[in-house]
Order: sequence, then structure tokens, then C-alpha cells
Amino acid sequence: MAGIPGSGKSTAAEVLTQRFGAEGYDVIFRTDKAVLDEKVAEDVFRFENDEGRYLDGALVGEHSILLNPESPQGLFQVRFVDAHALNTAHTTLLERVAAFHQENTDPKKLLIVELAYGKDSKPFYDGSVIRQTGTQYMEWFTQYGMLPHLAMLDVVSSFEVRLARNLARDTHKIPEEVFRELFPEEGHFTQSEIKMFGSRYWRIDNLGLTPAELERYAGEVHMLYEQHILPFVREGFPPQSAEGASRGGPRLEMR
Repeated sequence: MAGIPGSGKSTAAEVLTQRFGAEGYDVIFRTDKAVLDEKVAEDVFRFENDEGRYLDGALVGEHSILLNPESPQGLFQVRFVDAHALNTAHTTLLERVAAFHQENTDPKKLLIVELAYGKDSKPFYDGSVIRQTGTQYMEWFTQYGMLPHLAMLDVVSSFEVRLARNLARDTHKIPEEVFRELFPEEGHFTQSEIKMFGSRYWRIDNLGLTPAELERYAGEVHMLYEQHILPFVREGFPPQSAEGASRGGPRLEMR
């Protein structure tokens, strides 16, 4: 599943992981955030005994700055020196997903992957650019031979709602200036790219902030799972018809 940070991907992932598990599937869950933290740790902690690499409590690596080095992986708050950490996290995760697909022979083993997309960054001092648009992901899906073998749940919100959710997080919020720079309402899959998924694409709009609205959103994910996603997975990713490829899957909107 994919979406811009703050859209509600993690809630959807939790629902789907629980529901598939209850259905008897062996569910493996992976996120690009976890791989990013892995890459940031590799970058910064080689300098943890160098007092000169600390700036106002942050630990400065070659490619990234860890603002809260006392926190465990999964809760890192990061600023980027260049594009290396995030770009490498994306490609590393997709390489692992492709390897899983090649090695897995169990139809009851299911991999759910959470991906964040957004606008490409401005060039850093070294000319590198963070690549993270839906279009870039489609190129990677094709490069790694994954496109015919994956289904996509696209979770969409609005910038104002996503920013409010991010700022309300206690521990793993993205710094506001980074969020505003990298995650405006840009980078979505284009209509032509959505058509490439065929009926293996579902979109759900999550525009609420109150507890009642978020509960409704979780209910929408449950409904999407029961009516579309579970039946589709049970069929084993059948070939797409021309009709399916032209219209894509359903879109649900929660306001």
C-alpha cells in the first residue's frame, strides 16, 4: 500500500494484517520507514563516539542527521544531508520484496508493504535528488519485475489533514519543515499509471481527524477488505482483462 505520509497507511496496514491473519494467512509486514531507519543507523552510529559529530543533541552522519539518537529504530526523526539514505531505503526494500516473490512458493504467505510517496526533492549540495513520486515507484516496480505481481491500495488524504496528523504524533513525527518541503499534495500515481494496475488497484480517501471519523475510516478499510481485497487474493492474482485494465478497482471516500 502507498500514500503520502500522514494519509493513514499504517491504520489500513494494521486492519489488513489482522484480517488476513485471522483468515489463516502467514502475513509478513514491511515498511520503507523501517528500512530508512536501518540506513540512517548505519550512517550515523559509526560516528557515535566522535563528540564532534553531535550538534545540539543531534548526531550528524555523512548522509543524514538523526535528531533523536537516544530513540530506538522506528521512532527516528531525520533530516537529510543528501538523497542517499532515502533513495537507498526505497531500492533496498523493493529488492527485498522482489526476492520474496521469487522465493515464496506458499500461496498462504502474504507480504504487505507500506510505501510512502511524495514529490521529488530539490537537488542537494551534491546534486542528488530524493526520488519518491508514484511515477518513480512505477519505474522501480517495472525494473524489479514486480508490476504484474502486486496489488496496490492507495491511501489519499489532504495536505492540511496529513500535516495535522504528523504534528500530533508524540515520538516519530517528521520535522515540520521537512514535511512541508517533501510532502505537499504532489507525487500521486497518474491516471495512466493507475490503468497499468488494472483491477489490482484500490483507492481510499481518508479526510477525517476526529476519533469518530478515524473509526469510520477503519470501517471503510474493513469493507474494502471483505468486498474486494480478500476475494481478489483468494483468486491468486488472475490475469487482467482489457476492461479491468481500463477502469481500475473501486474508490472509497471517507469524509
